[in-house]
Amino acid sequence: MTKNAALDKKTIIRFILVYLALIGAMEIFLGLHFFQRIIDLNGIYSSTTAWFSAKLLTAVGIDVWHKGPLLHLPGRTLRIAFGCNGLEAVVIYGSAVLAFPASWKYKIKGLVYGLVSMQLLNLIRIAALGYTAVHFPKWFDYVHYYVAQGLMIAVALGIFVFWLRGIESAKAS
Repeated sequence: MTKNAALDKKTIIRFILVYLALIGAMEIFLGLHFFQRIIDLNGIYSSTTAWFSAKLLTAVGIDVWHKGPLLHLPGRTLRIAFGCNGLEAVVIYGSAVLAFPASWKYKIKGLVYGLVSMQLLNLIRIAALGYTAVHFPKWFDYVHYYVAQGLMIAVALGIFVFWLRGIESAKAS
């Protein structure tokens, strides 16, 4: 094994360990009641997502109002919770960017552009779920459980790969 191959293997192992540690730390921070009493980041995130989603749904002509993480639609109320609010995908993406061996300049760019992109796509996803709940209620559970849930994880992975390609392009220049 060459010295570079050993270094690459160490770099990969370090990336995986740091990535898993960051995800674990964020899950603990978001999930423990001790931290939630100090700042309920998940609650704030869910409520803010509901507010923006209500604005989008109103823009497409759906009568909706929100209170906290709840979207009150005609005939149905949706609760935006962890796993549905996009925060889980943010944790996955953000941990990957922070763990990846790149300069802080690229990490900050990746975090800013990636997280903004993810949130815009997540708002569209939630608005689409609200639209489905109102206009195609029989399809809602299918779209929610089998399409929309995996979509944000796929978006996080896609944006991470796009970010990686950007780093490679910058190195080649």
